[in-house]
Amino acid sequence: MTLTRPTTSLSSSSQLAGLTSGALPRSDDGSRIAAQLAWAVSKFIWAPLDACVAGTAVVAAYAVAPHTWDPVLSERLGMAAAVQAALVVSLHFMSGSYDRSLIRSPRKLLARVLVVSALATVTTVGLFYVLYFEAIGRWVAGLIFVFSALGSLTPRNLLSAAIRRRPRRTVFLGDSAPVRETMVALRERFSTLYEVVDLRMTDGPLVMPLGGDIEPLAVLCRDLGIDEIVLSTTGRATDQDLGAALACASYGCHIRTAADFYEELFRRVPLSSEITLGWLFAFGWDSTNHFRAAVKRVTDVLLAVVVFVCTLPVWVVVPLLIKIFDSGPVLYRQTRVGHHSRPFRILKFRTMIVDSDRESTWTLSDDPRATSLGRWLRRYRLDEIPQLLNIIRGEMSFVGPRPERPEITRQLEQELPYYAFRHLVRPGLTGWAQVNYGYGASVEDARVKLEYDLYYVRHASLSTDLAIVLRTMTSFAKGGR
Repeated sequence: MTLTRPTTSLSSSSQLAGLTSGALPRSDDGSRIAAQLAWAVSKFIWAPLDACVAGTAVVAAYAVAPHTWDPVLSERLGMAAAVQAALVVSLHFMSGSYDRSLIRSPRKLLARVLVVSALATVTTVGLFYVLYFEAIGRWVAGLIFVFSALGSLTPRNLLSAAIRRRPRRTVFLGDSAPVRETMVALRERFSTLYEVVDLRMTDGPLVMPLGGDIEPLAVLCRDLGIDEIVLSTTGRATDQDLGAALACASYGCHIRTAADFYEELFRRVPLSSEITLGWLFAFGWDSTNHFRAAVKRVTDVLLAVVVFVCTLPVWVVVPLLIKIFDSGPVLYRQTRVGHHSRPFRILKFRTMIVDSDRESTWTLSDDPRATSLGRWLRRYRLDEIPQLLNIIRGEMSFVGPRPERPEITRQLEQELPYYAFRHLVRPGLTGWAQVNYGYGASVEDARVKLEYDLYYVRHASLSTDLAIVLRTMTSFAKGGR
C-alpha cells in the first residue's frame, strides 16, 4: 500500500486529511482488535494448547467410543494421554508448524496438522501395545486422530482467518539495508501477515522522511489503524522521528527498532549498522549461571551416551565400508576453534580423499574431493557421529554454532563484525544455522550463517536447544544437511 505525496512536508492535519481521503482505507476497529488479539495469542499458546488438545483427545475418544469402560484401562489412560501430548508437540516442532509464516498457507497448515496427528496417534497406539500388551481399538484410535486434528486445526484456522482478514499495518521510519530487505520480504513473502504502509514522495526513498512534523503521523496512525512503527537506528532516522513515533503510542501502535523487527521476522540478527554491542548484549551475558551450564552439560553427556549406544552398528559398519572402498584412515581429525576461542581436534568419519585438506578451502555441498561413500555419509550426517566423543570430552555441545578452522576464523573475524561473539557458547554438533541454511561456501554464506548463530547466542536456552534437535531429526530423515 503506497501513498504518494508532494515534495513539501505535511504541516497540518487538514493537509493530511486531504491526502488520506480516499487514498487509503480507514481503520476498522473491530477487525483490528480481533487481529491484534489473534496475533498476540498465536505468539505464545501453540505448544501448550496442542498438548492439552492431544491429551484431551485420548480421554474423549475413550469416553465416546462404543465399548464398555474398563476400570483397569482408565488407570493407563493418563499415560496414553501424556504420550500423545508429548508426541504431538514434538512432531509440530519437527515439522516447523509453530512458524507463524505458515499462517499464509492454509493448505500447508492443514497437511502438517493431519500428518502430525496421524503419526502421533499411530505411535501412541504402538507404544500402548508394547507397554501394556493391549491394543487400542480401531474406533478409539480413529477418534483420537479426529479429535487431535480438529482440536489443532480449529483454533489455528480461527486465528489465521482473523490475521489474514486484517494484516498488520506497518510503517517504517528511516532508511537502511535491513529496512529495505525487510520491506521487500513483507511484500513478497509475508503479504498476508503484514501490510506495509509506504509514505513517500513520488521519486523519494522507500521509507517515510517525516520532515520534522509530529502531528501528521499521529493523525495517520489514528485514521488508518497503524499497528506497528519500525524505527531505523541509522540513516535518516532522527530524534524527531522517535518523537513522532511516540506520539502514535496512544493509538495502539507497537514501536520497535528495525533490528528487533528483522530479528523476529527472519529469526536471525542483521549484520549491519543497525546493531551495536549494546544491542547484542541487551539481554546481558551471565557466565556465572553455573546451574544452567551444569544442566546443559549433563544433558549433553546423557544424550551423547544414548545416541552412542543407539548408533553402535554405525561404528562397526562405516569403518568397514571405508576400509573396503578407500583403504585409508577411518577417522578424520582437524583443528577447529571452540569455546572462548580455544582450539580442539574435531573428529569425523573420513568422507574425502586422503590429504584433501592441505589447502584451506571452503567445504562445498557437492565437494569434488568427497568419495562416493563420503557423499552418502555426509548426506545423512553419519560422518558427524564421532563428534559424540567431542561432546563427552566437553569440547562441543549438541547444539551450538558449528566450529570453523583457525585460518577461516581469522579471516571471518576480520571481514564480519561480531564474529567472535559466537565463541561465547560451545560449538555444536548441530545448530540454528544448520537447520536453516546448510553449507556455506563463501564469505557471504558465512555472513548469513553468522546472523543465525548470533540469534542462537542471544536466545540460547534448553527449550531452544530442544527445538533445534527436533528440527535436526527432520533434516536427518530427509537426508539433507
